Amino acid sequence: MSQNDILGDFIGWDRLKKGKISPENKKIIFELADLIKTDPNFHPSKINKTLMGLYAYIDPFDPQVKTLDQMNATDF
Repeated sequence: MSQNDILGDFIGWDRLKKGKISPENKKIIFELADLIKTDPNFHPSKINKTLMGLYAYIDPFDPQVKTLDQMNATDF
């Protein structure tokens, strides 16, 4: 296990805040959750790394991969 694997498990959770969410954004999040849950390799404890990987896959030319706490509604 590399250092990046370990850091990906923790980074992104430390600055999350509880807040209000619009019905439209809630729908998007639930759709994404349903898609992720269908992947047999997905494990809930790896949600940050999963989303970071999806972000990198969607825009492979963007060298900056966002962690969970850096993402906003447009990222989803």
